[in-house]
Amino acid sequence: MSPRKHVRSIEGDATPSDIFQPHLMGVELFEDMDEVFLEARQLAAGQHPDPELDQAKRGVATVTPGRLIMLDPCPDRVSVPEDELNSMVTMLPSKSPLNITAVSYTNIEALTTDMSKAIPFRGYLLAWATAGHNVIVFEGNPSAFESGVRDADVLLMDSGMLPFVQFNWVEAAQRVMRPEGQIFLHDRKTFTLSLFSKSEIQTESDVEVNYGALLLRSLMRAAQSSIEVTAGEKVPDLLDLVTKFTDRDFISRNIDRDKVNSEKLIDSFLHKAGWRWYTPFKTSGVLTLPVPLKDGSHGKWEFTLTLTKNAAGKKQLRIER
Repeated sequence: MSPRKHVRSIEGDATPSDIFQPHLMGVELFEDMDEVFLEARQLAAGQHPDPELDQAKRGVATVTPGRLIMLDPCPDRVSVPEDELNSMVTMLPSKSPLNITAVSYTNIEALTTDMSKAIPFRGYLLAWATAGHNVIVFEGNPSAFESGVRDADVLLMDSGMLPFVQFNWVEAAQRVMRPEGQIFLHDRKTFTLSLFSKSEIQTESDVEVNYGALLLRSLMRAAQSSIEVTAGEKVPDLLDLVTKFTDRDFISRNIDRDKVNSEKLIDSFLHKAGWRWYTPFKTSGVLTLPVPLKDGSHGKWEFTLTLTKNAAGKKQLRIER
């Protein structure tokens, strides 16, 4: 097996004092990331890619941020009580083995200290591997996201990692997953699994809604705290708000500012914040956006909306986080 060709190191945030606190981890990028995850699939199946080494036991293969592959061996099926296994396996009814990818917290220090605390749904993953499915885990960095999810039948997203994946992670996953692939979300706060409904994962076609959602998400992460939209003028350039390459690339390829009607956009924001025909003199309000928090729970971001007119008399909306 030829050595991987290293491309570059991608920096993350500083590790918190609590090693189990999900955060943006630094990762290594190699020339062929698909090959890295192919090796992980092979290791998970008990087929070590290096024929000179003994065949490994089946299990859950974790691709670390440094792109090492760790195997969490699963127990033999005969040693696990049938009722205990069935309660987890019945979530994924299938007559044939499935490719399962999980995005979770894979900090090596956390994994080696308490893997079940780092990956709260580890029990599900081991049960699925024991049942014969091929299960891999990684952190979901945009530089490897499509490679890690490619040809998966199931994607399980850890809510604790949602703040650190790309804007279009659902779209990116659907593009490379197998047909009829399913996406689950694990909520760290409630320790529950939920299946994304089709209405939640379909791409919204309305250009103003698409742009508006990205504007708010971009403003959440931006250095500046406010932005203005003026009726009859071109909407703000989202590239001025984001710095991540993957986010900038997605916006460049998918957002055409010339097609976004600024007046419709303003009206959309006002309606979501409670403006109605019977409140003609309302000039300020609050728009609430539900968001995942870094601890895996869900909270909300509040944006203050102020409606005014600019010097030319055009309707202008100031959005401030």
